[in-house]
Amino acid sequence: MKDSEASGYKLEQGGAFVINNYNFTRPWSSFFPGIAGLFGIPIWAFYVNRGQCIASVGIHSKDEAIMEFLPANKAYQLTPSQGFRTFIKLRDNKKSIFYEPFSPREGALSRSTKNKMVIRAFDLKLVEEQASLGLEVEVSYFSIPAAPYAALARELVIKNTSRGLKHLEFLDGLSVIVPCGVNNWFLKEMSRTIEAWMTVEMQAKGVPIYRLTTDPCDTAQVAFVKGANFYVGFQEDKDCSQTKVIVDPAAVFAEASDFSLPLNFIKSGVFRYPKGLAAENKFPCGFSYCDTELKPGAEVRFYSMIGHVFDVIDIKKHGIAKIDKDFMRDKRLLNQLLIEGIMDKAFTASSIPEFDLYVRQTYLDNVLRGGLPYSFDIDGVKKSVYAFSRKHGDLERDYNRFSVPATYFSQGDGNYRDVNQNRRSDIFFEPLLGDKNIVDFMDLIQLDGYNPLIFKGDRFVISQEAFSQRARASRPSGALSFTEKDSKKIAAIVSKPFTIGEIFQYIRVNNILLPCSCEQFARELITLSSSSEEAAFGEGYWSDHWTYNIDLLESFISVYPDRAKELLFEKKIFTYFDTHVFVKPRAERYTVQRGEMRQYRSIFLDEEKNALISRRHEAKNKVRMHFGEGDIFKTTLVDKLLTLILNKLSTLDPFGAGIEMEADKPGWYDALNGLPGLFGSSASEAFELKRLILLLRGLFLKWGVEADKQVAVIVEAVEFFEGLLGLLATDASDLEYWDKANSLKESYRLRVRRGVSGDLKDIPVSKIQELFDLALIKLNLAIAKSFDAKTGCYCTYFYHKAVRRGPSDIEFTQERLPLFLEGFVHAMRTEKNKASSIHKALKKSPLWDKKLKMYKVNASLDSESFEIGRAKAFVPGWLENGSIWLHMEYKYIVELLKNGLYDEFYEDFFQVLVPFQKPSVYGRSILENSSFIVSSIHPDKSLHGAGFVARLSGSTAEFIHMWLLMNVGSEPFFLDNDGALSLRFKPALCGKLFASGPGTAERAKRGAPEYSFLFLGKTRVTYINPKGKDTFGKGGVGPARIRLFGPEGLIAEAEGGVVRSPYAEMVRSGVVERIECVLGKI
Repeated sequence: MKDSEASGYKLEQGGAFVINNYNFTRPWSSFFPGIAGLFGIPIWAFYVNRGQCIASVGIHSKDEAIMEFLPANKAYQLTPSQGFRTFIKLRDNKKSIFYEPFSPREGALSRSTKNKMVIRAFDLKLVEEQASLGLEVEVSYFSIPAAPYAALARELVIKNTSRGLKHLEFLDGLSVIVPCGVNNWFLKEMSRTIEAWMTVEMQAKGVPIYRLTTDPCDTAQVAFVKGANFYVGFQEDKDCSQTKVIVDPAAVFAEASDFSLPLNFIKSGVFRYPKGLAAENKFPCGFSYCDTELKPGAEVRFYSMIGHVFDVIDIKKHGIAKIDKDFMRDKRLLNQLLIEGIMDKAFTASSIPEFDLYVRQTYLDNVLRGGLPYSFDIDGVKKSVYAFSRKHGDLERDYNRFSVPATYFSQGDGNYRDVNQNRRSDIFFEPLLGDKNIVDFMDLIQLDGYNPLIFKGDRFVISQEAFSQRARASRPSGALSFTEKDSKKIAAIVSKPFTIGEIFQYIRVNNILLPCSCEQFARELITLSSSSEEAAFGEGYWSDHWTYNIDLLESFISVYPDRAKELLFEKKIFTYFDTHVFVKPRAERYTVQRGEMRQYRSIFLDEEKNALISRRHEAKNKVRMHFGEGDIFKTTLVDKLLTLILNKLSTLDPFGAGIEMEADKPGWYDALNGLPGLFGSSASEAFELKRLILLLRGLFLKWGVEADKQVAVIVEAVEFFEGLLGLLATDASDLEYWDKANSLKESYRLRVRRGVSGDLKDIPVSKIQELFDLALIKLNLAIAKSFDAKTGCYCTYFYHKAVRRGPSDIEFTQERLPLFLEGFVHAMRTEKNKASSIHKALKKSPLWDKKLKMYKVNASLDSESFEIGRAKAFVPGWLENGSIWLHMEYKYIVELLKNGLYDEFYEDFFQVLVPFQKPSVYGRSILENSSFIVSSIHPDKSLHGAGFVARLSGSTAEFIHMWLLMNVGSEPFFLDNDGALSLRFKPALCGKLFASGPGTAERAKRGAPEYSFLFLGKTRVTYINPKGKDTFGKGGVGPARIRLFGPEGLIAEAEGGVVRSPYAEMVRSGVVERIECVLGKI
């Protein structure tokens, strides 16, 4: 093996992260973005730092793999043998030397071999130098964008670095290719039997296709496999049709069925292609052969591609056999421009390149979970759609059934909480979104305050009449000038909920000729359509999901303060998600297990309600009036929020300390999955309920809402409201409140199970304010109960031991779980006057990891029962048991920033952020987040500080929020005393972040340290800091002069840090291209 000093990590100036001798560094996994553009078919591709790295490839999901989906630990073992391989045979005077570049075995045995992997957001490159053989081998991978099929491309370059002529043969390709039609279950459970269906055909010269003959399901009606996976390879001066492909692994490996050595290639004098195709009844491969001579300094370049077509005829239809080097080079560049174009939206130029690059990568990863918004201003109508989101799933998250739909405008399903939080800051990158996300996610809140788990994204609908009318008007040469027959077909399809990608798929399957460009057609569909969100129940109801809507509301107010009042009170556009899955009343969900009371199976499926929903023809999951039989019920946001508050306020636990987990699922901390069964509750949601009430009460006061203003509320909630208001006004004990509040809630939920009457009743704002005031008293008492005056710490989670004393008499005993970082995060949001003392208490608590100088997600669970959930089962310091859970740690330091604890924030900032970690300790690219970092309580000290589970976590949402707060402050747009829109820049940047010295021409001209970023996705803002000081604290600097520039030059200039009307609106609308802000004495 190589000397240890040969291994190392390096971040190159252009943003590539390099790992030397990567086969012998700590194993880890990552992935390509899976983005092919709006009009391309995405491919998912996962890689590891072993062999030639690519471990698993496919389309859509694990069930449509081209290379089998492997959990990370299996991928580390199998990628070097089952993945891409390059076999080289050097011939000299009848002697031959065999060499396999990038092989772990080769690297271990040869001291003259040096290799490295070069990681960029849009591609992956491997380079190996074999000095004793005089060869350098380079392999690059990238996705094929903007194509009607999905593909991963590969470029191989072999260079002669010696002074003599090299005569070499090589085989290059993939050891195992999964034929189309083999799902993940067959791969894992029946991989031998399924071989009987496998076949390889030559659909076009040089292009083998891999598929099953028929669908292997044991059914009376036999189905044929229409699509196919394919492999192609060709030398630089040829195309695919001029290169044969070996598809039978025996022709390469002979008896070495473990793929350890290509025996046939090694044994033969000059390798010969096998005659004909012969790969039935076995897992096939895809190898190409080349025999060439290389002069000193010369190189041979070889391209290959694996992919999927939806129909075998697409091989010829799309000219895959004619793909050549020009196609590959064009697609490689386009792929780079596509991914970099997304990352450019988070452009940052500070003094620390690692930070700037990390911002870009984190924004990209945030897009991969939340989606990228595309907004259209069509005839004055603003509409937005999302693309590229998906449920997080990768080799280290092998438990998730991720989905990357193989369509144009690809958008996969995600969990409500995940998508919601990852869209928190989207309005700061695409202001045209407006209130879209608030409407979408609030519309999924049910009458009981819960929401479906699975968020399916936007669905569009166009009436047949509207489409047909537009099509007729479009003839003979417009965007919708289809034939009459095709127009009727499409009109029928778009009259039911659809995605943009599904319509393009329908057009392809039905061989409909598109009369315009794809982009024009998509714009027409979006223009004509109305949209609504789609979701599905999934499993259970989490107690925290509703809280992320507060973040969306705060973000909206920060960009559109002039529209917030209208959104809250006047836009009667909000609906309720209608479900057939309900929370049981207490009498039905409490049970006795092994002599002890538990709360299991707390939800039930109402078949009668399900039948009612199924009978509907459109918008099936929208609550109807006339108790499910009438029209869709629409209301205001304030009505929905008030109903939500009532539901949560009546779910306080028997000790009045936290919100109960009454619906089979916990809150944010999923690994406490056993807590609902133990009558668990959480202080986190109590803090959030207080936060929501404070926000609404503050808005009422800020806007001067009159006390006698009436708010129309669904009549079914009015009795609930009045009962709870009366109860809060009494001196009821916590247990009495729990019992009576739950009874009010259960009565209300029973009334609205089928729907609402549609009748509204006015409640004066004064009465709502009274409820808010009493609720805050109750919640402050709850928060006080979670506070430990001795340590200054807040308890996050409780569970309760219950004993039944009589038919309706239950006695509870409260137990506290050890400390969780989550409680401190939520406390910082509402107990702002205690923020500094909370932070000091946290640093003294067991949550502070002194070795790593980071925050652990929880304290020791050693004394707890395994009944609390899987967190207890995990090794301490690993996963959700005492690790550094990046999402929650980032949440916490965001709160430091929001509370103005700037010194404390920056003390942590340079300790906990991923780009500032030591790569050799972190063990992977310091531009990519992990779900967790192993803390110092883990028994294996060599893992302390190492990151695991790649990238797609809530940490991206927290960091983007952090970045925005650092750059502009919490509420950049506001209304001045005259009600005019204004913009205030209030950066919280330490002097260390300002770049000085050589840089852009503008910086050289100004001659002062500066910091730049892109604001609202369009406007470049540059802070010029002549003194190089912090923008906070004693002696700090702040905006002293602002200059706005447009396409024609200077637009306006102002003293101070505020941009007044009408220029604030010009910034928000994107008219202003550049802003310079000179910082001076505050």
